[in-house]
Amino acid sequence: MSTQTKNKVIADARKTANRLLSRKEHSRQGLSQALLQRGYPASLVEILIAELEHTGLLSESRFVDSFIASKRFRYGHKKILFELKKTGVTLPEMERARIVLLKDEREVAEQIWMKRFGEHTDDAKVNSKRIRFMMGRGFSREIVEKIAFKNRFY
Repeated sequence: MSTQTKNKVIADARKTANRLLSRKEHSRQGLSQALLQRGYPASLVEILIAELEHTGLLSESRFVDSFIASKRFRYGHKKILFELKKTGVTLPEMERARIVLLKDEREVAEQIWMKRFGEHTDDAKVNSKRIRFMMGRGFSREIVEKIAFKNRFY
């Protein structure tokens, strides 16, 4: 490959990466996969990813914050952490995300409960359905039961 062709490929890869990052935040692994799927060589992708991280255009913590913000008022911490793990986020960022998510999980779960179901009920069958729904959304059983039986048993 000639030098001119190499420079064109590098410039094209940089332009593609910038375009992808301008649309939404990406994890390191997610951007790498996107660039590799577009046919760029792995060695170039690694160099480009390192360059983007160094310049601050690619940030795992920004990606995690953006991801949490987009999912926070629909899902519980378990589901969000599971989805984050699939994106290839580093362990320190996963731990930071867990702390952020657990900080106000009860309030978030209560908001979702009230928006979805309205008032509380004493009907055990209805409550068990609601509890299963909320647990399916990734909220812990303990928190959901406290909300379901608010001012009754706890």
